[in-house]
Amino acid sequence: MLVLDTDLLPSRERAAAFQDAISGHASTSLVEFEDQPGFRAQVHFFPLGAGRVFNVEATGNTLRRTPRIARRDEQDAIALALPLAGANRFRWGREERVLHADDLLLVDLEAPYEYGWSGLGTSYAFQVDRDRLGLPMDTITRAAPRLPSSPLYTLVRDHIRNLTLHAHRLPAGDTAARVGDITIDLMHALIQTAGLDDPAGPPVGPTVLVQQVKSYVRRHLADQDLTPHQIARAHHISVRQLYKLCQQDGLGLEDWIIRQRLGGARADLATHEDPPRTITAVAHAWGFTNPSHFTKRFRATYGVTPSEWRTMSQR
Repeated sequence: MLVLDTDLLPSRERAAAFQDAISGHASTSLVEFEDQPGFRAQVHFFPLGAGRVFNVEATGNTLRRTPRIARRDEQDAIALALPLAGANRFRWGREERVLHADDLLLVDLEAPYEYGWSGLGTSYAFQVDRDRLGLPMDTITRAAPRLPSSPLYTLVRDHIRNLTLHAHRLPAGDTAARVGDITIDLMHALIQTAGLDDPAGPPVGPTVLVQQVKSYVRRHLADQDLTPHQIARAHHISVRQLYKLCQQDGLGLEDWIIRQRLGGARADLATHEDPPRTITAVAHAWGFTNPSHFTKRFRATYGVTPSEWRTMSQR
């Protein structure tokens, strides 16, 4: 979704419009312009369920999130960003870096920072709220300067580059949300492995495997025969090992699968379709074989029946 194209605005309005776009979709910051009269920018924003893509192409500028702004402005997002060309300058706490094309950057958007470039430049980013990421702040802070030490760095960097470049091609709704969830899982694994004292050590295996399990489940939520046995077999481990991994990650496997399915069905029921599918068809598409069981679990989770939710969300 195009948020801003300064070529469509009078030159006197461009700086303020860019300031508003940055503060409204990333974090509140002061913007300094290399050449304010000649400033040009395009800003795109794509919601992907619990995550979002935020892309900026602009002439020279610097974003300054000062300590005073950070104290006043509540922001709880973490971002992975990378320039696609040129050299971007970044300062966060004691860390100062010059980022070149495809250097992946991890930043806490709540904290004070400076980020910008000279001449025509880009910043393509994936953002997620810290609560959804599910990692303590000390792990994130420790990982930030050490991302390349993770065995997952190249995989995640290439995924973020391709995702941000092609986010406009994703169909809205469930597909975009699933891609967002998979990206959050990859981001979690990257940060966790980069934040270890020994990123190449034994803890990497279980951490990565849990993320692989979650991604596999999300891809197969519509499979009515999705069972712990099937999941374990797909990952070449025993069911006992699967449950042990999930327990170590604080994950109740069956309940988590049901929550994911309910969330997908809830999103579908809120989507306008012509003609609309029956509630039974939506439930079936998300792996529920018993409509009564689906209705019971839906009401227990959201406080309304599926039909009530559809009516409320489509008014």
